[in-house]
Amino acid sequence: MKLTDMEMEIMKVLWKSDAPMTAADIVSASTRRTWKERSIYIMLKSLQDKGLVSVKNYRPATSKATKAYSALITKERYAASQVVAMDVDFVVFLQETIQASKKYEKEFRENTRSNNTGKED
Repeated sequence: MKLTDMEMEIMKVLWKSDAPMTAADIVSASTRRTWKERSIYIMLKSLQDKGLVSVKNYRPATSKATKAYSALITKERYAASQVVAMDVDFVVFLQETIQASKKYEKEFRENTRSNNTGKED
């Protein structure tokens, strides 16, 4: 599965952290600090739906209850999944190329035959 730029930014922040992070923590640690609160929650929900992020209720000692997020997949495992996806895409591309090549070869042979049958020696 491919991540959007914003999702990847969130994952990079989570991968660097040893502990679960709140949305505010993620925004603070991100290089993209212009996120609106709603945007970060939409991206976190998307990552959660993709099975890449877990969410837990969290109550810091000094504030009200909130949610804390952590990565469910390592960056190495995500990178490996992207390589596998590229390999699969490449294999499909090769198969399609071979099919097209066979089709054009057959058409070429048929055209060559029909051109040669009309000629006199």
